[in-house]
Amino acid sequence: MIQRQQLMCSVNPEPIPYQRLPSVLLIEDTEDLQIIIQLGLELMAGFKVTTIKSDEDWLTLIHLQAPDLILLDLSSNGSDILTTLQDGETTYHIPVVCIMSRDRFQDLTQVKQQGAVATISKPFDLTVLAEIILNILGR
Repeated sequence: MIQRQQLMCSVNPEPIPYQRLPSVLLIEDTEDLQIIIQLGLELMAGFKVTTIKSDEDWLTLIHLQAPDLILLDLSSNGSDILTTLQDGETTYHIPVVCIMSRDRFQDLTQVKQQGAVATISKPFDLTVLAEIILNILGR
């Protein structure tokens, strides 16, 4: 039987340094996709993911939470949101990854010109999305 002193000696007394989880704001109108992407990124990559729909007050949420990255679905009015983010004095510095329903070269070029740092086309692998986000955040 292990004695209490032996057990205490084998435990590392050094505290584990706190590391803040990368925070992602997902602007997505489809609730099923919100759930899938949120759970996937949280469970697979350890991100803290907050979701909101494009017709809700996403700008206030950005100011309150200051996410490390914004994941934006371009399906509805995502292009207008991207323009607002890039023109905003307090939001232009936040990297935006756009989720697209198609991957035509013309569309990809336009989104990049509007300020997106990366794009991913539906359907996509959550592992690939997590890698894209980690690369952008330099982790």
